Amino acid sequence: MRRRGRGGKKGSRNLSPLPSPDAYDRAGLWLNRTDAGFQVMDVVAAGPATEAGLKAGDIIVAVDGQPAKELLLPDVRTRLKEPSPGARVRLTVRSEKESREVVVVLRDLV
Repeated sequence: MRRRGRGGKKGSRNLSPLPSPDAYDRAGLWLNRTDAGFQVMDVVAAGPATEAGLKAGDIIVAVDGQPAKELLLPDVRTRLKEPSPGARVRLTVRSEKESREVVVVLRDLV
C-alpha cells in the first residue's frame, strides 16, 4: 500500500493500493512503430529483452511468426505485458547486419 498525504492536512494520510504487477512491461522493452516494423528504442539492463540479445536500434519484423506489418503497436505491447511470467514470445529481429530469431522469456520487472 502506498501512503499519500491529503489536502495539506498534516498527519492525515490516505492509503491506496500499489499498481498490480500486471501493469508493468514483462520484456523490459520500449518500442516505436516504423515502416519496417517495431523499432527497439531502449531496453532494461539485465531485463528479458537484453538477455535475449535485443538492443536499441533493432527492428522487430515478426512476433510469434506474425509479420509486424499486420500488427498494431498496442497489440504488441499487450503481447509483451499480459502473459504470465515465464511465457515465451518469439521475435524475428533485423539489425544492421543480420536477421535473427530470439525468444524473450517474460518476467515481472517491478
